[in-house]
Amino acid sequence: MTAFASKGGAFHRRISTDYADLIANPKAIELFTAHVKTAKSSHPSQFNINNLYDFTRSNFESNTYDLLIERIKKPLQEKNARFRQAEGITIIDLNDTQLSELHLRYSNNLSPAAKDFFLTKNRFYVTIENIDNTTGNRVNTSDVIIQSYISGKSEDLVPFITELQSNVPNLVVITDPNELSRFKSFHQKAIDFVDKSRKNDTEIKMLFNINEVNWSTINSWDTTNSYIKISGESVLDICTSCQRYLESSVPAVTKSNLQFKYEIKTHPRASEINKIEDLIN
Repeated sequence: MTAFASKGGAFHRRISTDYADLIANPKAIELFTAHVKTAKSSHPSQFNINNLYDFTRSNFESNTYDLLIERIKKPLQEKNARFRQAEGITIIDLNDTQLSELHLRYSNNLSPAAKDFFLTKNRFYVTIENIDNTTGNRVNTSDVIIQSYISGKSEDLVPFITELQSNVPNLVVITDPNELSRFKSFHQKAIDFVDKSRKNDTEIKMLFNINEVNWSTINSWDTTNSYIKISGESVLDICTSCQRYLESSVPAVTKSNLQFKYEIKTHPRASEINKIEDLIN
């Protein structure tokens, strides 16, 4: 057995297999060190020792650990207090007409049941590109990934998955058991400022997919004189939890010699799906 001390002085004992997982993971020490050095809060989004051990055992990609380490360092703040001025983040406000088009996009050909489900979830349409710093164009025309995300648990999407994937371009749904297990570990403590769970939000899904699925593709691009532009259109405004993760990803990728720049279009008053109808009618 071994023991680790939290900053508050409490000791957390674990069996030797957990210790073996810890010392076998080169990012684990960084993860625990960041936790010990960072001021703690009583907010439920605060990682604890159990979460850190779960992360260690999940065998994430190295860059995913970099994101979680930066997430530890980044305090949760009220909406827009810091996010809209954060480095690497550009938010473009949609008007009511643009929100209406975005909300109804891809819904017309869905069956009534699938449409009802679709319109009660957030949707996030994402384009990832490798942009030349000099020309402002893609380094190579093939340096692009286009994806769509729907909020909610994967198991809730399963009854509609075939129809949704036939109508919504490049829809990403996490169904592989190994990926789903890692995702459930990754989204622990994704909780916003008002204590609402955000574990299955679209932005969390996107960040998991970028780091765990798309990373090898992104890493294969020639980024000598370029940056990774992540453009997105979100039906709902970005919650404080997702703001925290997105903001944390910007310094995290510098450890991989990459630069992320986000450009996200959203409506500043579209905080909940049930408010959308009032905004667009």
